[in-house]
Amino acid sequence: MVFIEITDRQGNASSANGQVGGSLMDAICRSVASETFATCGGCLSCATCHVYIGPTSEGRLSPAGEEERDLLSALRFRNERSRLSCQVPIFADTPLWRVTIAPEE
Repeated sequence: MVFIEITDRQGNASSANGQVGGSLMDAICRSVASETFATCGGCLSCATCHVYIGPTSEGRLSPAGEEERDLLSALRFRNERSRLSCQVPIFADTPLWRVTIAPEE
């Protein structure tokens, strides 16, 4: 298990345990109740699981794939730390993740 600190769209902090090998989106969905987060369930078709990855984890992630980059490019609130959480696998060598859910588009 990996510890994840999550800041939701209203600025509230919560935490979750992430399963190594699972997706960041799955861990967030278990912790944050939202009808507008991850509406496609991780199918890489809606970009509603847009998050900002904190600097502790950012450098260890593999680059976004072409489909993810295409979806991110259409978002108003994207920045250099933007990722779609459905495309981010949780890995064990980062014991603490910090993520912020991006504003709703």
